[in-house]
Amino acid sequence: RLPVMFTRILLSGSRQVLPRVAPSFSLRPSLARSFAEQAKDPKEFKDPNVLTLNFSCPHHNLYQGEQITSIQVPGEDGLFTILARHVPTLAKLRPGVVVIQTQSETKKFFVSGGFVAVGSDSTCDVSSIEAVPVADLDIGVIKSEIDYYTNLANSAATPEARAVATVGVDVFKAMQAAAE
Repeated sequence: RLPVMFTRILLSGSRQVLPRVAPSFSLRPSLARSFAEQAKDPKEFKDPNVLTLNFSCPHHNLYQGEQITSIQVPGEDGLFTILARHVPTLAKLRPGVVVIQTQSETKKFFVSGGFVAVGSDSTCDVSSIEAVPVADLDIGVIKSEIDYYTNLANSAATPEARAVATVGVDVFKAMQAAAE
């Protein structure tokens, strides 16, 4: 049974107030905040302009503790760039391109979705089911997959099958945009 604070129920047209029951849990002050913490003082970092990146998929790690200058990710609410000393953030990723900038090069990966977490210590963790270098994408295969999933969505017998096929169309269209 869940704890009840001020619950009112309707019984035969009249309201009855149930007794106040104390919650069986406590909220520590650190869990009750609603605002992000300010990033650490730049003096606390070895190099205040460096972001530490961990980028992984279930089957391999692309980056593990690599020092980068910035990363651009396709968040659910749009693209955003993360630099060193970024405010702590947790965001869901949509299918799109992750752009990683180091001192000497830029690398682009297509991700099918996932999550990004930015810590107050200038660490960035990206987790995705799939991540493929954009240079490895084959536009011919992508177009045939879009056709396949479009036909599958149009001929789906159930709403669930149509939803799965629609996700396939969305992912491959995002992949097509990344490859072109």
